Amino acid sequence: MFKQTSKTKQTFPQKSSFAAIFLPLSLLLLGASALATVAREVPAVNSAEDQNRSLNIAQNSLERNLPTLGNGTYIYGQSAEPDQLGNAYMVFEVQDNRVVGAFYMPHSSFDCFHGTLTAQEMALTVIDSYEQIAHPYSIALEQQFPNTADRNQPGAATFGLQGFHQISTVSANDQRMLQVCQSDFAQ
Repeated sequence: MFKQTSKTKQTFPQKSSFAAIFLPLSLLLLGASALATVAREVPAVNSAEDQNRSLNIAQNSLERNLPTLGNGTYIYGQSAEPDQLGNAYMVFEVQDNRVVGAFYMPHSSFDCFHGTLTAQEMALTVIDSYEQIAHPYSIALEQQFPNTADRNQPGAATFGLQGFHQISTVSANDQRMLQVCQSDFAQ
């Protein structure tokens, strides 16, 4: 269902938006700001090993400040409404930053995936349901705010998947697909 060549990563069609252009820039600036704050707290370094250690401290501090997705079951779709024809959806479970789930389109087959969740992306391996071939795929994570005023409120940001909307209700069919994929990867 979701194919790609070995030279490119699979992407879903996305609606172009102002945020798609400026979100990466704002995240870069946010990251630079957080790294600058951490860098002030890290003493001067002398060796390459000390520099690497300082960089790891700064990166870990930055990652702790980003929203994360807790353990649980989630559904995201290209449409904010469930079961819309022509839109891709993903249902998945997170357990200690490990992810198992399924990509699907309504009234079609589904492809199982597994992977890991980091502060920057969901790094996945998608198994083609027809050919049983594994394909690498990643989805960038993004901060989402309920409204503009919340941008200055600590903890107001929520977790989001670039190009997808979170859907609050996991249907019985979503649960069925998830259970199939979980049993496939439990072996």
